[in-house]
Amino acid sequence: MLRIALSVVIALVASVLGYAALWQGGFVLMREAVQFDRTTDPTALPFVVGGLVLLVVAMLSVAMSSVGVITVGVVHLLSGLVAVLDPSLTFIRLIAQSFGEGSTIGDGVLYSVSTGIGMLAGVVFLVTGLAALTRRSQRPGAVARVASVIVAIVAGPMGVLLAFMGGGLVYTDLIVLATGGFNPTGAVLLLVGTVLLGLAVLTLRWSSVGLMVLGSAIAAIGFFGLVGPGQLASIAERVSRELSVTVQFAAPNGNLALLGMLLLAAALGTVLRSRRRR
Repeated sequence: MLRIALSVVIALVASVLGYAALWQGGFVLMREAVQFDRTTDPTALPFVVGGLVLLVVAMLSVAMSSVGVITVGVVHLLSGLVAVLDPSLTFIRLIAQSFGEGSTIGDGVLYSVSTGIGMLAGVVFLVTGLAALTRRSQRPGAVARVASVIVAIVAGPMGVLLAFMGGGLVYTDLIVLATGGFNPTGAVLLLVGTVLLGLAVLTLRWSSVGLMVLGSAIAAIGFFGLVGPGQLASIAERVSRELSVTVQFAAPNGNLALLGMLLLAAALGTVLRSRRRR
């Protein structure tokens, strides 16, 4: 019971503080990237790094109990579904405005939810908790490891790409054009992408190797996006304009790196939990 309570406290507190720090520093870096401002705020990057560390700690709480990460994941997914199903973003805007007019944290809420980053992070938290509950305690065999890698590197990148493309459509309609209309294409792409990433995370039931490979790749791309957001956005533009829209926000503000770090933390936390059971 103590482990369950600790996991909930650690997951909730670390995720709240982590997002606050990530959005504080990430908004500054994103603004500088969009405006091509070379004058970097020296506190921005430490805030981003600190936020990432705290969110990794939140995910690692799965080593004690799944309840904390499941709770955080449900909150993420519910807020993401509200953004998809409520074209006016009324509820999300009220939350953003509660932090004050022009608040970086409020803007972080809008960017994360409307572009689909929140849903992707949510499915990582939620499925990690569920997979850890049902994972076998014995050491995974070679077949399980290979299968986890294959599923993770196929479903994971496809899920992130589709979700980012759908998030770009939703963001454009809700924030840029302010049409207030429901975008079915964006919603479907976002939901399908979220499900595919969830399938990749579910490979934790077999082995953590697949998610380690996927997380390392996405984290590397994410950190490259922090230092070279323009180059990454140009590459994304070749795939689709909608993908580029999301990358322009997710790369410089650290959200793409966040996804990679959460996947790595999920793999590590599940390994630690399985070793504790032996």
